[in-house]
Amino acid sequence: MRRFGILRFVTDSSVVQFLGFFATMLLIVALSMLVGAIQHRWRATGLLTAAASVVVIDGLAATLVTWTRSWSSLWSWIVDASPTTTLVALPPAGGRGVRGRDLAGRPQRGTPGRPPSGTGSAPTLSGSGPNSVLAQRAEVTAG
Repeated sequence: MRRFGILRFVTDSSVVQFLGFFATMLLIVALSMLVGAIQHRWRATGLLTAAASVVVIDGLAATLVTWTRSWSSLWSWIVDASPTTTLVALPPAGGRGVRGRDLAGRPQRGTPGRPPSGTGSAPTLSGSGPNSVLAQRAEVTAG
């Protein structure tokens, strides 16, 4: 099974090989969860918009690197970096925006279509606050 031995061409350390596979799988899972969340929230329109955004952003990045003639320095940095950096540190850095943030970069709160508990219209199960179930029952029995 050559595909599981591919990292042996880069490093002899079994720890770095394991962390390289782990980081790659972590990146794939994080990106798959992001695509699933986009599909669940915005359906086909969201997927097409996200794909078009990725193409445009990558195209602009490639244009910028070409315009500044930085391809050689980019590739030399990748070649000169240690295997631990390229195999272990870069894959999770690629999915850094996926964890705990919404698509606009704000921390996630509540669930879609529902405000977080205690912030307004959704009744809370605690005994305090104007939206608590006990306060609503008291209004019904008093009114």
